[in-house]
Amino acid sequence: MPFLIEKKIGKWAYFLLLPLLIVFLYQVLGYILFGTWLLNNATGHALTYSFFDTSLIERTFQGFSYTGGCFCCVIFLSFLLWKKQHFYLWLLFPLILFSFLYLLFISKLLHSYLAASGNTLYLLQFSIFVTGGIQLLSLTFLEMKRDLSPKNILLGCWILGTFIFSTYFNWCTNARTLLPMLPAVSILLIRRLDFLYNLKKRKTKILFLLFLMPITLTSLFIGYADKKNANAQKIVAEKITHALKDYSGEIYFQGHWGFQYYMESLGHIPFNINKPQVKKGDIIISPLNNTNVKSLGGKYYWSIGSLQIIPCPWLTTHSRKNKVSLYSGYWGLLPFVFTKVEPDLYMISIFGNFSSDKEAMAFFQENCFFP
Repeated sequence: MPFLIEKKIGKWAYFLLLPLLIVFLYQVLGYILFGTWLLNNATGHALTYSFFDTSLIERTFQGFSYTGGCFCCVIFLSFLLWKKQHFYLWLLFPLILFSFLYLLFISKLLHSYLAASGNTLYLLQFSIFVTGGIQLLSLTFLEMKRDLSPKNILLGCWILGTFIFSTYFNWCTNARTLLPMLPAVSILLIRRLDFLYNLKKRKTKILFLLFLMPITLTSLFIGYADKKNANAQKIVAEKITHALKDYSGEIYFQGHWGFQYYMESLGHIPFNINKPQVKKGDIIISPLNNTNVKSLGGKYYWSIGSLQIIPCPWLTTHSRKNKVSLYSGYWGLLPFVFTKVEPDLYMISIFGNFSSDKEAMAFFQENCFFP
């Protein structure tokens, strides 16, 4: 900001060293606690992860979708953010995009996540979210064109820089990498509304509050579904622990995130398929709606059952089967979706040199009853 105004570098530039200092301290603290350089690992992971095998077009549309979904306030406020003739064009855009994608889908020319979803509701919400993301970036350019001041340039770089990093440079698109643009988006929307209307007028304030109601309701729905998803992993971990509390063998598990936290806190052991420490009769729990879960097969791992749970039946923020995740764009093209949610499945396997599933189940039942 001062550089853009004064055209020269002053003492204020020293403050730019603070972020570098914080990054350095973060690296040192990570090495002290975990014995590794965390940012180095993250960078290496981003450069080698298979997500970058996807096409540039797909990543771009995913970026639009996540931006429009995470900042769905833009979608709800479209009527106020644009002049009438422009609003009607934005209203038609998702319908045209949906029709195009649907024709590709039924003609079997559509590939990747959209085809895998096999759901017209998924395609419709994807079209709406993409429209919201494009609207937000259009508003950013429009504001910069209207007033090319240093403040607006900073605002534009804030939003565009976050979008570009999250879409093209991070290992995957997700909500948390888009979160830093939230203050800038809020400022942008208020400026736009104040330019088109006088926000000091009582009538304008009431109209604005009315449009905030569906935004608030949607946010509460998403928060509710996300909480149910987190609680579901806790419920399954506690149920497994209770059912196997008298079992003589060890309980191992695959996966990360909340399920790992609850399983470890209850005394169970992470399973390393590359260096397995299991012995005959040990149990391995594999949550299929999770990450880093390997398929267990062969003559030593035998399936003895499964558990399933549906966190929220009509909205999900994290489902491999529904091709959606607020936390990892590697699973799909939407941060959340209103749909019939598929159940989360937890596979239960037993390790041992058994001759058949029947023998493995008999061994298990001798040692424990699992409901």
